[in-house]
Amino acid sequence: MRLTRSGLKAAALGILVVNQLAEARTAKHAALAASFTELCGLADKLKKSHNYAAGKLSRGHTEIAALKRIYQRLSVYSLMDSGTVHARLAKAVAASAERLIESKSADIASLTAKALTATARAGLVAGATTEFIGILDQATTSNPAGGGCIITADSGNNAGTWTGRAASTPGCDDTKIEEIESLSAPAGLSINFKSVTSKTDAGATNHAQAGCMLPGDANTAGDTPGSKAYASNKIYYAAGAITVDDNPDVKVTGMGNLRSDTTQARWSEAKQALNALDSPSFGDASAAASSLYNYLTTDNDFLVAALLIIANETAKPQSIKTENQKYKKITDIVGVDSTKFTNPYLHNIGETTLVKDTNCGINVKDNKLKNLDGERDRYSKLLLYYTSQPQAEADASACQPESVPSKDDSTNQKMYEQFHNKAKDCPEKTCTYDKKTNKCNPKTPVKAEGRERERETKATDKCAAATTPEECGKVTGTKPESKNAVCRWIEGKCQDSSFLTNKKLALSMATLFCVK
Repeated sequence: MRLTRSGLKAAALGILVVNQLAEARTAKHAALAASFTELCGLADKLKKSHNYAAGKLSRGHTEIAALKRIYQRLSVYSLMDSGTVHARLAKAVAASAERLIESKSADIASLTAKALTATARAGLVAGATTEFIGILDQATTSNPAGGGCIITADSGNNAGTWTGRAASTPGCDDTKIEEIESLSAPAGLSINFKSVTSKTDAGATNHAQAGCMLPGDANTAGDTPGSKAYASNKIYYAAGAITVDDNPDVKVTGMGNLRSDTTQARWSEAKQALNALDSPSFGDASAAASSLYNYLTTDNDFLVAALLIIANETAKPQSIKTENQKYKKITDIVGVDSTKFTNPYLHNIGETTLVKDTNCGINVKDNKLKNLDGERDRYSKLLLYYTSQPQAEADASACQPESVPSKDDSTNQKMYEQFHNKAKDCPEKTCTYDKKTNKCNPKTPVKAEGRERERETKATDKCAAATTPEECGKVTGTKPESKNAVCRWIEGKCQDSSFLTNKKLALSMATLFCVK
C-alpha cells in the first residue's frame, strides 16, 4: 500500500498529537522542597499549639495559687486576734481576695474553652499540610532519577535528590505530637502566620519531566488525581494553602492577610482562635499582691467595709474615692500603693507567729504565717484551731457603735470622740451625751461588774508579784469559784487560778479536732 504525501502528513500529525498528549500527562516537574519551608515551619509551630495554650493557662494557675496563699494567710490572721481592727480589716481584705480568686478562676475556665477550640483548629491545618507533603514524599524515592513529586536539589536531568521530610521539609515530617504532663510555658514559643509568604514553584526544571500527577493540569482529564478535569481549573491542597492550576508550577499562598471568606478560611479560623488566647490575661505569681491591691482599690464593697472598720464611718464608694481624707484612712493601713501593700502590710502579717502543735499536725516552718505555703490540710487545721479558741469579751468601757464592736483602745477613742458635739449621733446603748461639755462618753459599767473587775485586777497584781511557787501559794484574797487558792504556779509563773480554767477550756476546745 502506497502512502500519498498527504497521507504521510496526516500520519505524522497523528504521531505528533499522540506524543503531545503523552507529554501533557507527564508535563509537571517535581516540586522543590524549599518552596514549602515557611509553610512547614508554621505547621511545626501549630503542632505545638497545645504547649502554647498550656503556657497561657499555666500563667493563670500560678497567679491564682499565689493569690490563694495570700488569702489563706489573711484568713488565719483574722482569727488569731479576732475582734481587733487589724483582724477585722484582714478579714475584709481576705473577702476581696476570695472574690478576685473566683473571678480569675472563671477566666481560667473561659481560657480553657478557648484553648480547646484553638488547638483543634491548629491541628486541622497542620495535619492537612503534613498529609500533602507526606503524599509527595511517598511518591518519591531517595534518588528520583525517573521522576517523583518533590526534590531536595535540582542537580540536573535525571539526577535530582530527595533527602526526606525530616531534613528537607522540617515541620511536615510525620512525628509524634508531644504529650503534656503539666502546665508549663515552653521558652520563646510564638506562632506567626505572616511568616508564610507567597511562592510560585516552577518545579525542578532540570529534572526529568516524567513525574507527578498531584500538581497536574487541573482542567485536563488524565493529568490529575482521579483523572478528572476540575471545572474551576484549580486544585487546593493543605487546607487551601497550596494551589495548582493549568500552569507548570505550584503556588503557596501567603498568609499576611488571612480572611474567612477565602480558600484559606481554615487557616484564618486557626489564627483567630490562637489570638483569642491573649485574653483573659494573667500576671506573674510574683505580682499577685499587686494584683490584689489594684482589685481592692476598685472594690466598692471593700472600701465601704474598710472605712467602717477603721474609722466607724459610713460613706458611699464614690465618696470614699473622691474624698481624700476618707480614702487616706484606709490607705494609711493597707498602703498607699501596691509596694506598701506588699510591705509593710502583708509582710507584717506574714511575720506573725503561729501556734505549733505537732499532735494536731500544725507545724509551719519557723512558726511564721508567711511560710503557710498553700497546703490545704495544714491551712484547714489552723482554721479549726483558731476558730475553736474562746472569744474574749468585748471591752464595754469604751463607747462603741452598736453594730461594730472593737477591743482596740485607740480605735475606741476615735469612735466616741467623733461624736463630740453631735448629740443625735451619740449611740444611746453604749454611750451617754454630756450636754454641758458637748461630749459623747462611754457609759459607766454597773457596780457588780466593777467589783468583779476590781477583784480580778487585784488578784492578778498579787499573783504577778510572787516570784516563786512558795510565794504564789501564800497569796491571800478572794478565791475564784471552785478554786482552793487565789493563785497557782502555772507555766513557770504565778497566775490567777481562774486562768487555769480558761486555759483548760481553750486547750480542750482547740484539741477536739486533733483526737485520732
